[in-house]
Amino acid sequence: MRSSDHAELPGSPKVIPARTWATAVKAIPALLAENSDGWKGFLDSVRRQRISGWVYNPAEPGVSVAIKIFDNDQLIAWTLANRYRADLKKAGIGTGYYGFDVIFPGGLSPLSKHIIRVVCEQNGFELTHSPAVLESAMVMDNELRGYLVRVIANSDSGEHEAILHFLLGQASRVRRQIAEQSSHRAEQEIVREQIRRTGSELPEAVACGPRVLVIDERYPDIQRDAGSCAIFSHMQALLTLGYEVNFAAAAELSDPGLHRKALESSGITCFYAPLYDSIENILRYQADSFSLIYLHRVSIASCYTGLVRRYQNKARILYSVADLHHIRLERQAQELDEPVFAQQARFMRIQERLAASQADAVITHSMEESRILRKMTSTPVFCVPWAVEAKDRPPAGLEARCGVVFLGHYGHAPNMDAALYLVNEIMPLVHRKRPEITCILAGSDMPEQLAKLAGPGIEPLGHVEDLDSLFQRIRLGIAPLRFGAGIKGKVLEMMGRGYPCIMTPVAAEGLSLPSDLAALVTNDTASLAQLVIDLHDQHVIVNSLAKESLEFIREFFNADKVSGLLEKALTG
Repeated sequence: MRSSDHAELPGSPKVIPARTWATAVKAIPALLAENSDGWKGFLDSVRRQRISGWVYNPAEPGVSVAIKIFDNDQLIAWTLANRYRADLKKAGIGTGYYGFDVIFPGGLSPLSKHIIRVVCEQNGFELTHSPAVLESAMVMDNELRGYLVRVIANSDSGEHEAILHFLLGQASRVRRQIAEQSSHRAEQEIVREQIRRTGSELPEAVACGPRVLVIDERYPDIQRDAGSCAIFSHMQALLTLGYEVNFAAAAELSDPGLHRKALESSGITCFYAPLYDSIENILRYQADSFSLIYLHRVSIASCYTGLVRRYQNKARILYSVADLHHIRLERQAQELDEPVFAQQARFMRIQERLAASQADAVITHSMEESRILRKMTSTPVFCVPWAVEAKDRPPAGLEARCGVVFLGHYGHAPNMDAALYLVNEIMPLVHRKRPEITCILAGSDMPEQLAKLAGPGIEPLGHVEDLDSLFQRIRLGIAPLRFGAGIKGKVLEMMGRGYPCIMTPVAAEGLSLPSDLAALVTNDTASLAQLVIDLHDQHVIVNSLAKESLEFIREFFNADKVSGLLEKALTG
């Protein structure tokens, strides 16, 4: 700066990059800056935790030079340059004992700028590359993190509230910045301003597409339950319809796990902690940025419809019924003769009716449930299935196979009851005539009670990572559900693989089955057992039913059909 007015000259301050040890070796032969007495010195490295270099007095090569280190003209260290440096010795500079290396345990504050000067105490000779400038930290690097940790650790109880207030305020600021970026508010404002000024919209490439926020309890896992299959399929359909799809799992914000990566690889943005620590914060920080909110299951709709109305005034609320819980509970009460389930059913019916009434549209997967819902609410109800993958052709060699499989998520009460019913009542009738027919139980969350049923002709496998290898062993599927509600995902999966599936009316509910497949539906225990036996004897019929199962899935559960029906629910 000028001495007359203390104004900084152009190009000041100048940032000098930190030097490495290798730089010193290259710099030594280069005739470094020296004073009139021939003193030489070099500042190798300047960091917040460490400053190192060397200085040499040729007149007294056996005497160590004392140096002073200044930070913003304040003395912060004094030391002797007496450390051995092999690179100096190799370069022919005296004995090589001219190095210094000063460590600052607490480090210099990353929050402020530091001008580091290193001079010799005896005559004020300043080393080459001094002064060096350390700018204040502009990113949350390891040095800044370490500094904040030390500040908090060394604070007393009287400062804790102020520290917490500051940190929470900064966290809120960061969340708002992230929300501003992801919600495209700036781009939307450009579009609105263009329309206001000219009356015409910007090109489509500049305008932002509609955004949807999909909320469920957990991340979808298509190997776990039908609800996961449905919501994943619907998010894929929303992408096809041109939506920017965002997802949040209310119960797993802090533990996204591997399932988040599966969604993100499909083009879906996930919201999770620490950026968002609650669904309310997502809705609040991204206020009025979504055109559609998709609430999956009654528990989610009951919790968040009010918050959606508060923070997302412009959004259409779509309540997706995984299945009508009150129907399942009513049937469970009747089948098991348990009055407590009847009481729960009455309460659940009120919740489901309220959730439907507060939404702008309701979707369900079953025509039967659509009929029931239309009697419960005046809100428009739409039947939207989910896409099921269908194999190209039926499995080969069914006539040579022997075995039946039941697939289910055993944390779901209807599946647990169906498995026990199958093993304890249906399969004993089958084994009286055909003991060689094996019954396999497969699926997630299998309890010990089912695992202990293993025995001749009964294989409780639990979760199976590779379903293809399992299906290569069996001849047909079975779903002997005695109570439940909604479309059964595992039934559709078996049919999509080309396996005929024997079902109870509850398992087949909501499926408009053709006559040949409808013949596999019965509610009688003996009839269910007889169908298992018959389909192990009638090879031609089994192959025909396999083809018809595939055709049924292709016609009613394909991705194009789902997208079309979902679009009607969004606009109807």
